[in-house]
Amino acid sequence: MFRLSTALSKMYIAYTGRQREATLGRVQSLIDKYKPLMEHVVGVNLGQITARELRELGIEYLNGMYKDIVEPEHGFNRVTAVFFYHCVGVPLIKACAFWLDHTDTYKYYNSAIYVPFGWTKMVMGRRRLDQVVVHELSHRLWEVLAGQDSWSDEDDRFSRRGNLFEEGFASYCDEYLFSSLYPQGYKIDHKWDLPFHKKGRKMIEDLVKKYGEEILLRVPLEWKSIDAQLEA
Repeated sequence: MFRLSTALSKMYIAYTGRQREATLGRVQSLIDKYKPLMEHVVGVNLGQITARELRELGIEYLNGMYKDIVEPEHGFNRVTAVFFYHCVGVPLIKACAFWLDHTDTYKYYNSAIYVPFGWTKMVMGRRRLDQVVVHELSHRLWEVLAGQDSWSDEDDRFSRRGNLFEEGFASYCDEYLFSSLYPQGYKIDHKWDLPFHKKGRKMIEDLVKKYGEEILLRVPLEWKSIDAQLEA
């Protein structure tokens, strides 16, 4: 039992500080490797991209959300707000950040690729990091081509469809458009993709088969009109 629990902890529990730094360095080195290569392929400047810990994004988001909740207009005076923040908010935020660190996947947001260490250690190790970095950089490519928050201010239907197109675009890019950039013999693996990602990638594949690969870089800006044609 002790050996089993030890093995499971080594496989699942997030990295130590030194391991985290090493993994962030590894991800950053892959960003620095693939970003200029991708920019050369598509002729687009992706700007500066950094690797950060996913829990930083979680803490930043939850911190802001919690502070909004305990604003005076919601019935909290300053003393009560400070008490709730330190006694309830901080432990809750840390617990949620720990959960994100162990269960969520890589994310691109605001010129950074966020690294979830538990997921990296338990599921991927170093096998898929090249592909994952290319995938997340492809989200940056979408952002540059379409403009930041190009669909997030729309209604729920458009947000879902926009997400589907964007995930499909990034998945198509990491498997096909930028496949020549991987090391020789590198095996592309979509085993861990969610059905949502697979559906989006299939949609982009069908578009490229029908209109040619030149449509691919038009999708981020024109996905709404393309979507309307698909549904016509």
